Amino acid sequence: MFISDSIEEEFSSYPKTPKQWVGLYQINDVYFHEGLIDALIRDNPKQVDAAKKNSKALGWFFGQVMLHCHNKANPDITQRLLELKFK
Repeated sequence: MFISDSIEEEFSSYPKTPKQWVGLYQINDVYFHEGLIDALIRDNPKQVDAAKKNSKALGWFFGQVMLHCHNKANPDITQRLLELKFK
């Protein structure tokens, strides 16, 4: 084993780009967003009923997605998926 191999293993979990070092990135994976929204819908039936009655209640789901992603979720993807789920 070379020294560079051990260093690579040690630092492999570190961010690869300067934007990731500082935390300036967004999660743009639609499947990730959809899975998180599905889990929120499954775990919060009262909020689902409220969202079906009043479209302004979608803000609660939007806020929960952002909370769970530490504000890294792409807001456009999140909003569009919520609109499609509660259409």
